[in-house]
Amino acid sequence: MADSIDTLKGVQFMFDGAAARERVADMIESAQLFNGWTRQEVEVVAHYAKAYTAGADKTIVREGDRGRMICILIKGKIDVYKDDEKGNRKRVSTIRAGKAFGEMSIIDEMPHSASAITVEPVTLIVIPGDQFNQLVHDVPRVGNKLLWTLAKLLSMRLRQTTGTLVDLL
Repeated sequence: MADSIDTLKGVQFMFDGAAARERVADMIESAQLFNGWTRQEVEVVAHYAKAYTAGADKTIVREGDRGRMICILIKGKIDVYKDDEKGNRKRVSTIRAGKAFGEMSIIDEMPHSASAITVEPVTLIVIPGDQFNQLVHDVPRVGNKLLWTLAKLLSMRLRQTTGTLVDLL
C-alpha cells in the first residue's frame, strides 16, 4: 500500500533537510487544521511531513486507490470528484488553501472514497501513513492531538453532509 504521493506524475517533492523543516513548519502553521497549535507542536509534525508542488489538472488521489496520507493544501485549489453508479464523475466539493483532505485513509485504511484533482498549481504538505504512525509512536501527545483534530474534522464533515442530505429528502 502506497503511503506517499512521490510516484505520481507531475507531483514534485519540494525540499528536504533540517533547514527545510522550518519552511514546512511555517506552511503547516498557516493551515486551518492547526489553529491553536503551539509552534513546538507544529515543528514536531513538520518532522514527519513532506512538501510537494503540482501543476493544474494533476490527480493527487484517485477514488478506489489505496494509500494512507493526510494532505494539507497550502496554496491553490483542488476539486473533489466522486463517480456515480454509471461511472460518471461528479464534482462534490472544492478544497481551498488551509484545508486538509485524505485523512479518512489514515483512520480507516480503506481505499480513497473520492478523487482529488488540482484546478490550478498547488503546494501541499503530506504526512504519509507510515510517518503518521511513527509520529504517534515517537511523540504520543502530539500524535494524539492530531488524531483528535482529525476526529473533530471528520465529525464536522459528517454533520454537514447529514444537513445537506436532509435538505434533499
